[in-house]
Amino acid sequence: MSELRGRLAGRERSVGPIIFELALIGFVLLIVMAAFEVGSRARLFPLVVGIPTLVGLTIMLARDLVGRRPADEPVHGHDAIYDPVTGEHHLPDLSNAGLGELYAAAQDEIEAEEVLPDTPEARRRQVLLAVWTLAIVVVGALFSFLLAVPLGLAAILLITRQRWYVVLATTVGVTVFIYVLFGMILGVRF
Repeated sequence: MSELRGRLAGRERSVGPIIFELALIGFVLLIVMAAFEVGSRARLFPLVVGIPTLVGLTIMLARDLVGRRPADEPVHGHDAIYDPVTGEHHLPDLSNAGLGELYAAAQDEIEAEEVLPDTPEARRRQVLLAVWTLAIVVVGALFSFLLAVPLGLAAILLITRQRWYVVLATTVGVTVFIYVLFGMILGVRF
């Protein structure tokens, strides 16, 4: 246990993604809980989408809580091999590697992928999306999700600088789809 604690102590963590994932988990949890208040046919879709989303978000949150190794730390005890011809460092050849070495290399590759930059602009976007998500839930709870979803969709499309006719067509199409599927076919009251 102390060995695990020691390995996790020097890892880098970013607070922004953790807060954002917690907000998304709360949002999806509300959707899953609300699904149990509707009829059995209407709850199928929110549960089929919501439960796997909760599992995925929980895994992402756990990975972010564990953190990532600092860039100067060697990768799973493998020292990179220096190639004098190219002047680059690379990991050992894994063509004859065992399952454990392949798993370790896959983990290293995942951790080496670029993460969101920890800049004021990135934090501003994360906060904006979290507030947007919360606003959809509040509007849906106070008025109707038939009103909240199109407004939220139009807002996010406008924020991402989509053309006005794309925003209008997408919003109208999604609203009609939601009304037909949930209002007419499944009989869900908005």
